[in-house]
Parts: sequence; C-alpha cells; structure tokens
Amino acid sequence: MSLLGPVALIVLTMASSAQGVAALCSASSGPRQAPLVELHTSQVCSSCPPADRWLSSLKPRLDAGELVPVALHVGCWDYMGWKDPFARREFNERQHMLACGGTVYRPGVFLQRRQWRQWGGTGAIERARRRRLHRSISRSRRAARAA
Repeated sequence: MSLLGPVALIVLTMASSAQGVAALCSASSGPRQAPLVELHTSQVCSSCPPADRWLSSLKPRLDAGELVPVALHVGCWDYMGWKDPFARREFNERQHMLACGGTVYRPGVFLQRRQWRQWGGTGAIERARRRRLHRSISRSRRAARAA
C-alpha cells in the first residue's frame, strides 16, 4: 500500500487551510486607502487597557472601511519574567523600526506609520485626518509652484 495518497491529501488539506487563514487575515482598501492604526500593547502594561478599549471602539470605522485598527502585542517586560503570551518579537521590532530610533512608548500608537501621541479622546481620528489632508494639500501646492 502506497503512502502517496494520504500524504498528498494532508498536503492539499494544509495548503487549503493556509489559504483560508490567509484570506481571514487580510484586509484591503477599496478605491480609497483606509488609514492603518497600529496599537503596540501588552497584557503586562498598566497603561495599555485604556488604549485597548479605545482601539476596540474603532470597530465601526473598520466595518465602514474608514480605517484599519490592529493591536500588536509586544514583549517589553519579558526579560523581567512578566511575559505577555500574545507578544511576538516581530511586533517589538516593528515598533522600534517605526519609532526610527526615538523613544518607544507603551501603549504606542502609530497612524500610517507615524507615531501618534494624541490618539485618545473624541475626535482624535478626525483631527489627524484633517492634519494629514492639510499636509497633502500643502505638498501639492508647493509642487505646483515648483513646476
């Protein structure tokens, strides 16, 4: 009896489940790009629960396609024995890369790869969106003058 049949079935099952997981773990913007909001958080951080709640409050905006909020658990206190079971080394590395060698905060929030310290409170997203739009218009005007 050949093992080729069962092995092929296992490989096909694994491939199809990986495609299924990839489909569940992807998001795409429509014709307009939705801003990415990244929260770098940890279960052992006493300041992180309010940020976690804030990020959770953004779910309606995700459903409306206005933005993509993600929480990335970091293991900032692992070396002290306080381990976050959800932390990933890659998330630590990403936060340090985004901070560009600057101070790394917990919770750390980034909007479109830029550190965003004014993330809390009502209207924070709208204020950030207006600032980004204003910067974009200013760049366009400078480019038009230079041409």
